[in-house]
Amino acid sequence: MFDQNAFTETIREVKEIVRTSERPLTDDEMLAYFSEMKLSGEQKRMVIDYLLAPEEEPVSEAAGNESVEGVDEPSKAFTMYLKDLQNIKEYTEEELQVMYEALLMGDQSLIAKLCDANLAKVAFLAEEYANEKTGVEDIIQEGNMAMFIRLSELCGMGADCGYDVEEELSEAVNDAMKQYVGEIMGEDNSKDAILGKANLVNEAKRELREQLGEEPTAEQLADYTRLSMEELGEILEFVKGIK
Repeated sequence: MFDQNAFTETIREVKEIVRTSERPLTDDEMLAYFSEMKLSGEQKRMVIDYLLAPEEEPVSEAAGNESVEGVDEPSKAFTMYLKDLQNIKEYTEEELQVMYEALLMGDQSLIAKLCDANLAKVAFLAEEYANEKTGVEDIIQEGNMAMFIRLSELCGMGADCGYDVEEELSEAVNDAMKQYVGEIMGEDNSKDAILGKANLVNEAKRELREQLGEEPTAEQLADYTRLSMEELGEILEFVKGIK
């Protein structure tokens, strides 16, 4: 069974190594980073395909129409990606259920097929999570990675494990997308919060300077702004860094 956090962290790091390497890495060189994870043949193929996938162009900021509220028109890369998905074999619900059962019984060859079969669902779900700060292509990658990991975890668990594969995939993909968007938005909100406090400190300096006729001390600033000395110190360092 995968250590999901370790796998996710490793594949992101290797993706960056592949992107910045002066020469193309061989399959063996890329897979060496996953040597302790004991990937199957199908899993190795999925990892290689993911690592060699070209970087998607960012969502256009100049697009005039919006397909999702607050989100620019999908990029050309995303549109082409959706078009490519039309060439993937479609399965009936009955066929999918048969494959899900075989997966639970340990058929590793179905991981890649089931990933492909669900790519469109992941792509359309990603559109719902996309916003002006998170490109839909990045969210798709997070969803696809989560789907691959969960399928790998479910493989061989047995028909009586009690898991509904479709429900498990939906939950894993949703959770991964929510977490990714939350991390991106959280970083932005954190920056906004620091800037807000920096403005508060600057305003407090001005007010106290007028009242005291001299530069206020750190203790006076902390008392006036209700910030702790530690937090005030961090804000003052931040302000100093952007001057």
